[in-house]
Amino acid sequence: MNKERVLLWLIILILGGLLAVMIWDNQRHPPVMPIPKNTNQPLSVPTQTRRPESVALTETYLGSVQAIHAVPVQPYLSGFIEKIQVKGGQFVKAGDLLFVLQQETYQAARDQALAQAAQAEANLANAKAYLERIRNTASKAVSKTELDNATASFLSAQANVKAAQAAVKTAEVNYGYTEIKAPIDGVVGNVNVTVGDYVSPTSRPLVTIVQYDPIRVVFSIPYQKYATLIGSVFDGWQMHLKLSDGKVYPETGEMRFTDNQVNAQTASVRLYADFKNADNILLPNAFVTVLMTKRVQGILINKGWISLTPDGDFIYILKDGRIQKQPVILGPAVGDSFVITQNLPDKYVVITGQVHPSQIGHPAVSVPTDTKGE
Repeated sequence: MNKERVLLWLIILILGGLLAVMIWDNQRHPPVMPIPKNTNQPLSVPTQTRRPESVALTETYLGSVQAIHAVPVQPYLSGFIEKIQVKGGQFVKAGDLLFVLQQETYQAARDQALAQAAQAEANLANAKAYLERIRNTASKAVSKTELDNATASFLSAQANVKAAQAAVKTAEVNYGYTEIKAPIDGVVGNVNVTVGDYVSPTSRPLVTIVQYDPIRVVFSIPYQKYATLIGSVFDGWQMHLKLSDGKVYPETGEMRFTDNQVNAQTASVRLYADFKNADNILLPNAFVTVLMTKRVQGILINKGWISLTPDGDFIYILKDGRIQKQPVILGPAVGDSFVITQNLPDKYVVITGQVHPSQIGHPAVSVPTDTKGE
């Protein structure tokens, strides 16, 4: 008796489980609409009408902030630091004086070069005067050797003047390099030297200047996404940022360029966008959320109404009073729908229930399930 009771309960449990699965599956997959025995009798099909509308597309990625220009300031010459004209955190403009090296040695070299140039010019004047006297003397009184020597002395004096002038220019350039100036507009980092330090071109940078405005944000997107974005990544997409505190950055970015190759390890492509940063809110090496937004004209189709096959994607629609199979080219996903942007009709009367292939072409009447798009 106990065995029979256990067997009875086991059968009840199995039947109950099967019933629950059938109910769940029926709710998940609406039953296929039966074909009436009278083939001329139209089917009643649940539908929703979808018309083209303005659809907001949003792509979200993690980005990092990078300086467009970050220049380490190195001395061109060797010498002792005599003056420091800048502080860490200070904003400077290109050409502003930052440091002064001890100038006596380079000033003396410049003065010596100027003196040598003056001597060379005097020698040239003498050589020129002597050559003119030789030429003006009767030809029988001057040998050809004397004329050749005078000419050679004049040409040598000319060359010495040019060499002396070049030495003056070099000395003046070196003297100018004792004043170290800002190469770009930007914000000064930590000053790494003090007055009296000896520095050289091989020393560590005296300071690094970072350009804050504009500033660049770099982010990566999967290549598959990059290849399927509607239009060019430069066409109509707006760049916004969300900061670490959740606030949206007030400036809109400008897309600059993308990498010219795919990262083989991550199968992604890097994109570069520049943002105005007058208030220095964005700092290099910070992480931000990049929001790519764009509005397109398209038709939203619920994912549950779309059949995905190796031969292409399609939906079932009601057109001219009959069930028809409509191929579609899917765009990006928006929530629980795909947006269709190509070959847009005036509307799709989409059948929201399941359709058996044998029902294609059968007469049907619409039973709207909502009023969206009507």
